[in-house]
Amino acid sequence: MNAAYAFFVALAATLILMTTNSEWILRTYWTIRHLPGQLGNVKAAWAASALLGRDPIFAWSITLTANQRDSRPLAQWQYRRLPFRAHVRVCQRATTVGVQTTIYSGAETIQQRCPEQGGGTIGVTPVHFTTPVKEWIGAAGDELIVSNDEVLAGTPTTDGIVYVDPM
Repeated sequence: MNAAYAFFVALAATLILMTTNSEWILRTYWTIRHLPGQLGNVKAAWAASALLGRDPIFAWSITLTANQRDSRPLAQWQYRRLPFRAHVRVCQRATTVGVQTTIYSGAETIQQRCPEQGGGTIGVTPVHFTTPVKEWIGAAGDELIVSNDEVLAGTPTTDGIVYVDPM
C-alpha cells in the first residue's frame, strides 16, 4: 500500500509542477488535512488539479476612430468580472501616441488616464519584454475595465493582452 501511495503522490506532484499555477496547488495539497488518512491527501491533490488550465487570457486588436472616447476592449469578455481572486496583468500598446488609457478593477483605479505606449504594429500582440505591464491583485467580483481614448484626431490601433491567474 505504501508503494502505491508513494507512486500516486509522485505522479500528482509531477503533474502539479508542470502547471502555471503550481504554487497554489502545492499550497492546497500540503495544507488540506481534513480528509481522513493518507489517501485523503492524494484526493486533495487531485481535487486541486481540477484548476489546471484555468488561467484566462484575452487578446485584442481594435482600431479607434478620430477622437473616439471610452473604447473598452474587455466589454464582451466572459472574465471581465473576476469569478475568483486573481493576479491580473495587462500589456497594451498603440500604433500612435494619441491614445490615453484608464484601467479600473472594481471600485479601484489601477491606472489614471495617461498616454499609452506608441510604436506598435497593427495586429501584433505586445509582449512584456517590450511593453510595460500593468499588474495588480483583483478581488473576486471585480469588474476589469480598460478604457482607451483617442486624443490626437488620428485612427490608431490598440493591441493588447490580459492574463488572469487565479490565486
